[in-house]
Amino acid sequence: MLILGFLLAVVVPLVFFVITIPLKFGLKRVRNLQTRVITKQEARLTELKVRREALEQEIALLREQTKVDSEAVRDKELMMHDVAAEMFSKQMSSAVRLGMLKTGRVLISFVIRLISFLRGMMVLTGVLVGIISLGAIVAVIAVILTMDGSKKATGKSTTPKTEVTQVDKGSDLGEGEKKFDEAVLKWKPLVVEEAKKQGMEQYVNLILAIIQVESGGNENTANGNGLMQVEASHGDTPQVNIQKGIKHLKDNIDSGKALGIDFPSSVFQYNFGGLWGQYIKERGGKYSIEHAKSYSQMLSQRNGGGGQTYPYSTPISKKFNSEYLYLNGGNYYYIEKLREYVKI
Repeated sequence: MLILGFLLAVVVPLVFFVITIPLKFGLKRVRNLQTRVITKQEARLTELKVRREALEQEIALLREQTKVDSEAVRDKELMMHDVAAEMFSKQMSSAVRLGMLKTGRVLISFVIRLISFLRGMMVLTGVLVGIISLGAIVAVIAVILTMDGSKKATGKSTTPKTEVTQVDKGSDLGEGEKKFDEAVLKWKPLVVEEAKKQGMEQYVNLILAIIQVESGGNENTANGNGLMQVEASHGDTPQVNIQKGIKHLKDNIDSGKALGIDFPSSVFQYNFGGLWGQYIKERGGKYSIEHAKSYSQMLSQRNGGGGQTYPYSTPISKKFNSEYLYLNGGNYYYIEKLREYVKI
């Protein structure tokens, strides 16, 4: 925009001026030459008129003489008639040429005035565009200075504060309204140990909440996926299961940051899978129960559930006035269940 403004304000008027200078100069030369030719034509026309009038007077005298004189006088009268006719023809030709020259001079004067008008308009347009461009530059500089001043004043990035930003500071996530079961808390030392190894110590409460929701702290779940319900974890010890679960959570958080989605959506990938990240990114990148519900329905249709529902009555589902889940569509209340135990 600024470059376009500069071109309109400076380059285009300059090019127009350069092109029109020789054109205007040439047209003025032609107009001056036409003026000189017109002056000569007018003088010649006057001369022809005088000569024709003199011949007409002579012819009038000869007519008087023909009443008394001989045949020779009549011949001279005829000859002078021919000369007078030729004079008249030349006079008319000169008059036509003079009219054409005057018309051409008028047209050239009009073109010269038009060029002057256009040059004036180009200058005015250039000035206006230049003022607008200058205003835009000043506005951009003001915005940049304001943003820079805001950064210095607050000591923080101007990026909107989200849960991910709080986590990146290294502070642990706070606990929710519900307390962890004792069956879950007994795994906390192991969770802390494995979390430190993977640089995930700030997510200890979140990991415990996942264990609470996924297995309730039962290492011997019916499906064999263990404490954190990690797929392909059959027969693993609790330590290995927690190690795999933390690694899976870490990958989800990292992929969420890369996609630019919010923290709850990143965590939701633990339950919904990686396709959820791309799904929510295309819808603004911010978690909502409505997006989770629509994605669950899509999963149900894709996984053979056909979008059918089955009853699911809990305090959370009653709170959202939607007491059902989609067959083979996961639990779209997963984040809300985690939020009972951890603040995300």
